[in-house]
Amino acid sequence: MDRFFQLFTSLLAVCLLVSCATRHNHPRDPYEKYNRAVFGMNHELDRFILRPVADMYHTLMPPPVETGVSNMFNNVYEPSRMANDLLQLNFPFFLKDTTRFVVNSTLGLAGFFDIAEKMGTPRHTQDFGITLAKWGVKDTPYIIMPVFGSFTVSDLVGSAADQYLKPWVYIDPAKVGWGLYALDKIQIRASFLSTDHLVDEALDPYIFVRDAYLQSRQNDIDTALGKKGLEVSGAVNEEEDTFVPAIEEEKTKAEKTKTESKTKQSTKDTVKSESKKMKAPVKTPF
Repeated sequence: MDRFFQLFTSLLAVCLLVSCATRHNHPRDPYEKYNRAVFGMNHELDRFILRPVADMYHTLMPPPVETGVSNMFNNVYEPSRMANDLLQLNFPFFLKDTTRFVVNSTLGLAGFFDIAEKMGTPRHTQDFGITLAKWGVKDTPYIIMPVFGSFTVSDLVGSAADQYLKPWVYIDPAKVGWGLYALDKIQIRASFLSTDHLVDEALDPYIFVRDAYLQSRQNDIDTALGKKGLEVSGAVNEEEDTFVPAIEEEKTKAEKTKTESKTKQSTKDTVKSESKKMKAPVKTPF
């Protein structure tokens, strides 16, 4: 996993160097030219490899088992949440996450069943990127990494740090850890299959995904830091919790814009047609 961390940080350094002179319009997207190129590459990778694998996983897995596997991975990540709760001095969430971990690890059969949620202690999103936001590192640029997808710079650094709070680093042999890591990513991708059409039908898929990600990420931060009275409940997977509602909202905005554009064009065509009629010579029988 040390190689994983080195690869992660090296990719970030290269990405920042390559894109430093890029023109941009969105204040959080100074690397748009680079990001669009990587987005296109990732989209093709997803289209031909990741999506078919996730679709096969979703087809073969009975829904209760698929939900149970997702619950187990989320339970494994509870110690990471607990550590970030302490780093944020958020003791109420620390107690809740500790309770969730103990209850689900025992009564929930290693987390397969989310008993704690049924007892009134729902899961919430927590990671080192949120910890950085807590201590003032926020609103950093949006960046897309090859294969790994969308981040902000602070979340990318936080994601690399969070790897050392997850069990994959400590599993021996390493190939078992990598296998479980891959399974986790496959089941996360499978949880997004129902929203693929939203991205595919967007006027500009890149802007659609970027804005949805930034919105969902801000919602995660606000919720974790107590700026919103919301907690995640009943979601399929932590990485899906707020992203799916966000892309639904972005889809609505895109459709509204598309409708307004069609209305304007229709009005222009009508005006143009009426203008032509008025200019047309009047025909007489003589």
